[in-house]
Amino acid sequence: MSSPPLTETRLLDSAKPSAHASPSSAAPLPHSIVGSDAEITHIAEEEEDSEKHEYQNGLSAPLHPVRTGTSLRRVPTKQRRGYGLLTLVPEVENPRAYGYASKWLLTVIVALAAVAGPMGSSILYPALQDMSIDLNTSLTTANITVSTFMLGMAIFPIWWSSLSEVLGRRLMYLCSFSLFVLFGALSASSTSIGMMIALRFLSGGASASVQTVGTGTISDIWPPEERGRAMGVFYMGPLLGPMVAPLLGGAIAEAKGWRWTLWLLTMYGGVVLLLIFFVLPETSRKKLAPATSHESTSRDRVKAATKRYLVDPVKVLFLIQHRVIFCVVFFAALTFGAVYVLNISLTMVFEAAPYKFNQVEVGLMYMPMSTGYMFTSFLAGGWSDHIMKTAQRRAKRVDANGVPIYYPEDRFGINLWIAAVLYPLSMMAYGWVLDYHRPWWASVIPLFFFGVGTMIVFGVATASLTEFVPRRSSAGVAVNNFIRNIFSFAGSMISKPAIDAGGTGKVFTILGAICLVVCIGSLAVLKVHGARWRESLDLAEEYSRRKPVAAVEELENDSSGREIDGGKEKE
Repeated sequence: MSSPPLTETRLLDSAKPSAHASPSSAAPLPHSIVGSDAEITHIAEEEEDSEKHEYQNGLSAPLHPVRTGTSLRRVPTKQRRGYGLLTLVPEVENPRAYGYASKWLLTVIVALAAVAGPMGSSILYPALQDMSIDLNTSLTTANITVSTFMLGMAIFPIWWSSLSEVLGRRLMYLCSFSLFVLFGALSASSTSIGMMIALRFLSGGASASVQTVGTGTISDIWPPEERGRAMGVFYMGPLLGPMVAPLLGGAIAEAKGWRWTLWLLTMYGGVVLLLIFFVLPETSRKKLAPATSHESTSRDRVKAATKRYLVDPVKVLFLIQHRVIFCVVFFAALTFGAVYVLNISLTMVFEAAPYKFNQVEVGLMYMPMSTGYMFTSFLAGGWSDHIMKTAQRRAKRVDANGVPIYYPEDRFGINLWIAAVLYPLSMMAYGWVLDYHRPWWASVIPLFFFGVGTMIVFGVATASLTEFVPRRSSAGVAVNNFIRNIFSFAGSMISKPAIDAGGTGKVFTILGAICLVVCIGSLAVLKVHGARWRESLDLAEEYSRRKPVAAVEELENDSSGREIDGGKEKE
């Protein structure tokens, strides 16, 4: 082999970058190199020779992006994964080599799939009163069907994400949406509130695969310097749910009854399933299966499979121990929880006096916030990419070949500072408008800007989390999804009792103040410590790829004094 592939030796040789590396300085860890738009020819020449080595070492994607339209080598039909023999877009060996038309087609399909979860959680909002009457239960208990749906969305992605890295993303989409259609049909046929709660939990879990696996697909096909815009389009999908679902749910519940809201959701899942089956190819890089001994017993194989598919996925949650991941996940999760507190309040307030809106009118009140989501999704992704490139140019960070070096924390610019102030203040204004029973239209402006601010937070957080852990691009998002849906579960559970007790003004002032302090505090901490914490995460990820004994020995012998999350090495 003329030049060594991206081996562990090369990774460790470049493990000590400065924050402003120059061409003459040592190159940083590839974990830190979020992307470049050059070095194409060299990588294409190395790729075939290094492919086997990379697979054996567990790389799920090339460390350097490949220019769109180059190295487009199709996978033979019989070797395509995930039953992808009939897909209109063929599976290729390097998914970043797809043309822009194919990339945007795949991005839009994944975004449409991402509508299912948020749509499923919010389509029942206007129909909760009717459902509680039909199933002979209280409105508070009926709200639990929303909460358990979010709880399912929090728990199940841990396994969807990890299994997608082993079995492929396409197979996870097909399995999860098949289950989503099944559980949706059963939910629509529920005969008791207990049955409804259980099936809504399972439906939420089935719908949630795309929340994490989808970001992995986006990372597979888009290089980092273009990923912000693609993430904006992808996130437009999940945010279309809260925009369209309450309006559709209100209209359908009023015309046909609450059960038809769930039948509509089931039919939507079926359409997405067909799109995935006939269009979306596998995009993750192939990995060689681990070597197994011929002498291993069936019991050993069962134990190994149980550990790999059921136990190991839970370990992804340990990423939260890294401080840079914790900060990003925490302020994004708090923001997501605030969204669901506000969503519940809209139905509560506008169905009651003095507004007394019908179900369709209640659904329309979700439009200002969702319009803010839509407006921002078109602009915020490109803005995030621009901020990232500007930070790189100002720091003059390039490697020895003159290739730009991008860091995930480069995305944390003026965009997040604006969002961190905008959405909490908008939430406070919304609370007092309703507390003083002002006209309904007075709430439109704060709701719109609340949507703008929260969308900026979600887009930047998701893009950066795929870049902090590039070899496991869906893992960081899985952690984020777990924590944020726990927050949304809690928010949807406490919102009605809290508003009943304290009123919208006090509740949203307190919540807005908490969000303001946490978001600004997190950004300030990341501004000061983000680069150092990211380098610590890089080293921790690299050591975790080695055998435990070797990792311990190197940690003990390393005299660099570099801090690793959880403690500082002694010199």
